[in-house]
Amino acid sequence: CGELCSKQGMKFGFHNHEFEFSEKFDDKPLFDIMMESLDPGLVVMQIDIGNLFDGGAVAMDVVSRYPGRFENVHAKDVIETEEAGHYESTIIGEGVADLRNVIDRIRKNGGAEVVIIEQESYQGKTPMECVEIDLSVLKEWGY
Repeated sequence: CGELCSKQGMKFGFHNHEFEFSEKFDDKPLFDIMMESLDPGLVVMQIDIGNLFDGGAVAMDVVSRYPGRFENVHAKDVIETEEAGHYESTIIGEGVADLRNVIDRIRKNGGAEVVIIEQESYQGKTPMECVEIDLSVLKEWGY
């Protein structure tokens, strides 16, 4: 797919969910198998920082293990829900994702050409209120 897209002037990409971290083959997470197998010149990796938490991964560990591989970032902070080990999105900077440091690490290592704000849970605020706050936080951080 990456070769076909490249021939047409497009990029082929992958966006992670939680199962690539929780599901394993021979005790190795699917995400690690993919990262070792996919040609970075043919497959753009878009990391969803919030999604990996439900899979049991830690964002800083993942981006440190694969420097320069994340061209696109879903900036999604998360808080733990009442169900232990499960997370929901929240206002950027109010969760456990250490988002600022994670994005800085990705950018330092040659990635994060595109940063996309994503929030799917709102904790009593409207989606528009949340996106205004999220955007102002990213601007305060210099993005």
